[in-house]
Amino acid sequence: MITYTQQTDVRRGFTLVEMLVALTIIGLLTTVSVVQFQSGRQDDALRLATMRMSDALRTSQSAAQSGSIEQYANAQGYGVYVFQTAASKSCVDGSTTINEGIVLFADTDSNKAYTPNTDTVIRCQSLIVDGAPIVLEKIEELKAADDSIITVTTATAFFQRPTSFVLIDAATEMKKLTLTLKNTRNNHTKQVVLDRISGRIDFDY
Repeated sequence: MITYTQQTDVRRGFTLVEMLVALTIIGLLTTVSVVQFQSGRQDDALRLATMRMSDALRTSQSAAQSGSIEQYANAQGYGVYVFQTAASKSCVDGSTTINEGIVLFADTDSNKAYTPNTDTVIRCQSLIVDGAPIVLEKIEELKAADDSIITVTTATAFFQRPTSFVLIDAATEMKKLTLTLKNTRNNHTKQVVLDRISGRIDFDY
């Protein structure tokens, strides 16, 4: 006697609970990816602002050594003036007034410091990059005599022609200038450091 066994093809779909769990996991992964992407953009903006600060110092230093900015041939040297909002200073970039940032200038009045409306402004630059809230969190100067640190709201790094001899706030009293930039959206910071004695310019990348 021949017996036939019938096999039933059972195809099971996803339950509602399984679908909800899968959608929840996808949502979490998407959220994490977006947050990481936004954080990366904020860090990139801070890095670019730090590089701009360093570039302004290097441009002044190079100009003092080579006299590469020919239209300011009569300048005593070149400098970078940095200022915080708390200093109540400003500079104008086109039609925009900047209340915190950098002024790259040619010292046309030969006082080794930035004199508004007298010295020639080569570049006036904000710290804000692509809308990211970058601020000059701290300006610190290290004294040569006792290695004490003072905090100020403005500072001038000056490079004298033709040797690129460095002065901080028109004096040799300070041996190091440290500029701390901060992205207030994620509170990350980076620094630019000028060593007056060696002329070395370092920054956090």
